[in-house]
Amino acid sequence: MGDRLLSLAERLDEAVLRQVFTHSSLVVERSRSYERLEFLGDSVLSLCVTTELYRRFPGYAEGHLARLRAYVVSRATCAKVATRLGLGKMLRELVGRGRDEAEIAQLTANQNVLADLTEALIGALYVTFGYEAVRPAVVEAF
Repeated sequence: MGDRLLSLAERLDEAVLRQVFTHSSLVVERSRSYERLEFLGDSVLSLCVTTELYRRFPGYAEGHLARLRAYVVSRATCAKVATRLGLGKMLRELVGRGRDEAEIAQLTANQNVLADLTEALIGALYVTFGYEAVRPAVVEAF
């Protein structure tokens, strides 16, 4: 699961991909970290999931749809998707070289960081390829 997200990620510009995996503790300027992409990716993820739930469950009331969405886009679910996609390993490979191994190990084991990586990747894919390319990839991964 998530093959489409990874396929799109392989087509990202190297500088953008590096930013997706750059935690704010690894840079002097926070704007060079993944935080802005994560901010955008959070909204894109929510829109993709909300649209899919709306289409897939026409008989569900708003409250039920909201609870489903909250579960699907939760930090825990995003971290599970990151683990399944190998985003922690990608962080280590892309920005971990020459850095303190303990710090990188701590980042790759942190559930919040893993969730952030998922959202940052979605944000970068959205900016690069647009909603229609990202939506099916997000639905598949989640």
